[in-house]
Amino acid sequence: MGLQFSFKMSENASFQTLNLDPSPNVTEVNGTCGSGGSDSSLVLKSDEITVHLVFTNVSQKFRLHALMLSVNLTNGNVFNASNNNLSLWEASVGSSYMCKKEQSYNITDKLTINTFELQVQPFAVQNNKFNTAEDCVADEPDNFIVPIAVGVALAILIIIVLLAYVIGRKRSQTSGYEQFDS
Repeated sequence: MGLQFSFKMSENASFQTLNLDPSPNVTEVNGTCGSGGSDSSLVLKSDEITVHLVFTNVSQKFRLHALMLSVNLTNGNVFNASNNNLSLWEASVGSSYMCKKEQSYNITDKLTINTFELQVQPFAVQNNKFNTAEDCVADEPDNFIVPIAVGVALAILIIIVLLAYVIGRKRSQTSGYEQFDS
């Protein structure tokens, strides 16, 4: 997955953006996979960024439950943010969650994350491979309900105009001339 963090140190500050480099020689990966338990965690650590993702398993569905981020800035400041009440990336246990399109999530008022080519499976991993993926809403094909509704409305309007024309022609042909008595 690709992770991008946008954060601001204070309310008046502007957002700063950092990318987490996914290469193994730059980012250290560790954590615990939930085999029978209810929680699973993933820690991604580079020189300046440490992100801790906590997944929970409830009723055979997993979701991202908590995210903690720590950023060591070059000026010596440290940015910390966390949210322990998330409900993101939900899928059935035994499958993986996948979202190929870029997604943006507001974690706190000072932290937003963007994900790219995301695929996670914190539970029931077999042979170190992802199981069948459940796609996110953004990856589903476009919805065609609106264009279909507009087409049906136009077809009905055309039928009404044609009926009015036919009725109007019949009336003008059958009425002929009328005489007025004076």
